[in-house]
Amino acid sequence: KIYASEFRQNRVVFAKTATREGRHEWRVFADRGPHCRRQKQGGVDCAILDGPWGLACYEKILFIASFGSDQVLAFSKKSRRFLYSLGSSEDLDSPEGLAIIDTTLYVASFLDSRIVAFDLTENSSSRTIFSGDPIDIDYNAGIFISASSRQKKQDNNYLPQLRGPEQLLAIQTPKYLLVSSLHNDSVLL
Repeated sequence: KIYASEFRQNRVVFAKTATREGRHEWRVFADRGPHCRRQKQGGVDCAILDGPWGLACYEKILFIASFGSDQVLAFSKKSRRFLYSLGSSEDLDSPEGLAIIDTTLYVASFLDSRIVAFDLTENSSSRTIFSGDPIDIDYNAGIFISASSRQKKQDNNYLPQLRGPEQLLAIQTPKYLLVSSLHNDSVLL
């Protein structure tokens, strides 16, 4: 299958195979939602797909970065059912790119200029791998600007080149994570 995110339409689509003419017949995989599931201990867990961006597959799960809701949503690739979400506005700020190396999901958190990791083998909390200078928006001018640094320069994982990470690419052998950094037009390794 081929998956594609449609940011402005708030949906993810997929195509199984190409037609004889070489075209794909696209179908909706997931829309805005809400997407809900019952929790084992009672209650309901719901999430909204708001501005889907990055996609990554791990075993039988499709992960979708939800830019507007500051989460990564997990869906069954087979049934298209919502399984769970990772992150919150405390962990992520407008997630974009996703990549998986071994059992770790890496997320490009755009506005706070961080690369965040989630261990997929356990229900773990996030951990920051790299951080740069956060990005802010000048709504009057309609442009991105540097935000005040939140003392990240004292962190061991601070990278001054990381400003507005967007796309991630995982190289499995040897293990590398490539990161595109929007505000300085570079790719970091």
